Amino acid sequence: MQTLADELRNTTSIKVNSLNPGGTRTSMRRDTYPAENPAAQPTAESIMPVYLYLMGKEAANITGRALNVREFDSADLKTHKLTQVLGTIYTQLKRADGLRIEQDLQLSQLQIL
Repeated sequence: MQTLADELRNTTSIKVNSLNPGGTRTSMRRDTYPAENPAAQPTAESIMPVYLYLMGKEAANITGRALNVREFDSADLKTHKLTQVLGTIYTQLKRADGLRIEQDLQLSQLQIL
């Protein structure tokens, strides 16, 4: 991931990062860790603002990094209005379509700005 980020840094606007969401409240996690209190883990919807933030202009200089969702400052994310709007839209669409996120999110971000 870091090598690809270095190769693309000066030749394109593509950003390359890896984002570790940590334990996330999903049915797969519930089945794997039945003794764990599900309320102790964030929902996929609650961590979506971090992904959206990384795809925004405010994070344009973040590339080549291995990031952890739980290390992001929630106050910074709350001030990012686009993130809030897109997070709300995502939640509404998910409910409207009856979609369920069945796996822990393991995402490497590639973004073309």
